[in-house]
Amino acid sequence: LSRFSGGQFTVFTQTNSGLPNNVVYGVAVIDGTVWAATAGGTGAYQIKTKSWKIYDQNNTVMEEPWCYSVAPGDGVVYLGVWAGGIVEHDPKTGSFKAYRDPDGDFQFQLTPDSGPVVDVTSGVAYDDGILWQSTYFGLSRYDTHEATWRTWVQDKTPLVSNFINTVFAHGRVAWLATDRGASVTDGNNWVNYTVDENGRGLVRIYRPGQEPETRPMTTALADGFVTAIWADDHEAWFATSNGLSHGVFAAPTNSPAVASNP
Repeated sequence: LSRFSGGQFTVFTQTNSGLPNNVVYGVAVIDGTVWAATAGGTGAYQIKTKSWKIYDQNNTVMEEPWCYSVAPGDGVVYLGVWAGGIVEHDPKTGSFKAYRDPDGDFQFQLTPDSGPVVDVTSGVAYDDGILWQSTYFGLSRYDTHEATWRTWVQDKTPLVSNFINTVFAHGRVAWLATDRGASVTDGNNWVNYTVDENGRGLVRIYRPGQEPETRPMTTALADGFVTAIWADDHEAWFATSNGLSHGVFAAPTNSPAVASNP
């Protein structure tokens, strides 16, 4: 884990600090604490005291230490645990709560909209009361205000692929980085950006009650295998297996689509 400040880098490793493991998958800064999701648990670094605390299967409800993602919530921290679902931690009370796949089946979704689609979690993201879970077997969404779940799997829904590398939340919208392109959704409307066999960009739009619409694009993602996404209301950045892509959104319209075409 590296910190850049005052023109200098400070590198935290497992041997020179309290970082749980040198394999770091995700980082979040919450109220003066740096949270690092690693292959050996989640580490919490207090910036003022320069001290670490490790959260793993020994002192939490995690069943194993392998953490892929960490995301700030409203007063809580969400941890994406490999084969362990989602762990919610309240730093003030010290409490932990686990969200697990209710049917416990990795290969099939037996009970849709009842909890995390599977326990294998590749990423978690939170914004505006909505918690998203990306997995290698589909997508889950938890409305923290209504305490309701929704889930999506490939072929039965507009989800372009079950293999989701990570998820990025902006407002009540989620961006999905998959092995077959990028998707953006609010849970009802969907826009999928893919690359065909000739390297041309395609966008496919799904709206409730309407037939899907497919359009060719004059540009395309650098590669269909997308590993990470960052976006706001004006632009999006896509890390792919063949370089970095940048999308700039068109001017807003009255269209109900989730986002305009980059």
